[in-house]
Amino acid sequence: MANRIIIMLMILLALPALASAEIYKYRDQNGILRFTDNLTEVPLAQRKNVDEYQEIKTTEEVAEPAPDLTAGQDPHAAEKALLDEKGALDIEYNQLVEMRKSLEAAPQSVTPEEIAAHENKVRDYNARLQVYEVKQKAFRAKVDEYNKASSGN
Repeated sequence: MANRIIIMLMILLALPALASAEIYKYRDQNGILRFTDNLTEVPLAQRKNVDEYQEIKTTEEVAEPAPDLTAGQDPHAAEKALLDEKGALDIEYNQLVEMRKSLEAAPQSVTPEEIAAHENKVRDYNARLQVYEVKQKAFRAKVDEYNKASSGN
């Protein structure tokens, strides 16, 4: 019984690592900030200056409308808002990474109380990860909208 629980927990902890990907940030020839998840979309001349970020892709997409970031707003303010949100997401991501590392490094639970405590920590981690994934998806929608609006499409 305890071995089955431990195996299930290890699988749950490994899933987010399998779904990670990169996001690239660069400025195009017009100085407009662009985000993409495909490095081949970044012009060769810009690749040395590209910033790379890790993201966690959700396995279950949650529809959430993206607000209009450009309507009646200074483009630099919209860009700053996106960068601020990305910074907050990066901090949250790093906290999740540390939380996962501590769960993986935890000594093997033996007593029912230790197993229950560890399971609670795993449930807390998974709940926080799901909230993060929803925020990440909403952020990607905002970035897509920003890129579309700033290119005039």
